[in-house]
Amino acid sequence: MRRWVLAFLMAVTANWVSLIYAFGPVSWLLTTILLLGEFLYFNLRPIEKSGAPTKRIWYLKSGCELLRLFLITATVTVFVQMVWLWCQISMITPENSLAAGTAVAGAAFGVLWAVLLEAIVFWNGMIRVYLTSVQLGLKHRVLAALCGWIPILNIWYLRKIIRITADEAEFETEKWELDTARAESEICKTKYPILLVHGVFFRDFRYVNYWGRIPKELQRNGATVHYGQQQSAAAVEDSGRELADRIRQILAETGCEKVNIIAHSKGDWTAGPPSPTLDVPPVWPASPPSTRPTGAASLPNIC
Repeated sequence: MRRWVLAFLMAVTANWVSLIYAFGPVSWLLTTILLLGEFLYFNLRPIEKSGAPTKRIWYLKSGCELLRLFLITATVTVFVQMVWLWCQISMITPENSLAAGTAVAGAAFGVLWAVLLEAIVFWNGMIRVYLTSVQLGLKHRVLAALCGWIPILNIWYLRKIIRITADEAEFETEKWELDTARAESEICKTKYPILLVHGVFFRDFRYVNYWGRIPKELQRNGATVHYGQQQSAAAVEDSGRELADRIRQILAETGCEKVNIIAHSKGDWTAGPPSPTLDVPPVWPASPPSTRPTGAASLPNIC
């Protein structure tokens, strides 16, 4: 119901020039109030603040709602403006050139006003979903920008963006509710801390995480997470020695006897040996390479 009420108010505001000519000063006063009040309101708060559990999800949901409102009101506005233009053009006669000029100017202003307001709603919603959505990715963002210049196709792709972001918002909301419900159970808590060992050509940067959202989710659910911090492009033997020193450091800091290792790509080589007969720790490989180099170093049995 809220969506349809806002859509109606938006459509009235977008077509207020036409309504002024059709219904007079009363319409002008009414639509001015709507313009200053309702238009600003639903652009700033398309959904209630309680409609999402986090600020990111709220902006994602609100952007999605604005794009839905744009689709509804733009359809109404196109129809109204076509009727309005036809009425103004029908008034043009050779005998009434002054009235014809006024009609053309009024029609042009009405169209420009409608386009401006619809554009505000569209870009408000699009910027919100572009800045907060994860599922859109680079591909959909680029394709949406390209398809935006092609009639009909732009409407189809806008609907696709709305569907993707709406599904993402629903999923993220359910995920947040699940995490909140099981927060006390600490289902990811392990006896020993977890050590994440990254792959080739990367380092454990502070602000660019190799593992994406995985560490945060592990910690949210009770895990203690550490990073290997080894050189990624060095020889496996050198990286293995760095990792062994890193493990000793973690054991000294935590007082634990062992660590659990999750290794990805070259990190599996770094954390494990070429032969099971060597004295090495157990490793959980995450997408390891198909073969190991013959010179892989073995770690002390401290995991």
